[in-house]
Amino acid sequence: MKKVKAKKYGDSIIISLTNDLNIKPNQEFFLSKDEMGFITLIPVLSDLYSNVRSPNFEGIDSI
Repeated sequence: MKKVKAKKYGDSIIISLTNDLNIKPNQEFFLSKDEMGFITLIPVLSDLYSNVRSPNFEGIDSI
């Protein structure tokens, strides 16, 4: 598990990732929040999900 820094910026949450996570530039993620409040970033595979829009997360302010 890797800790990241997150900042709220308007309606968005900016997450700072370190380069050692091997993530390509402009990678998009789905957010998944479990019952304990942990947030998981799930990479969007653009070739598989090109027609899928990110889900609208209710209660994003509570993160």
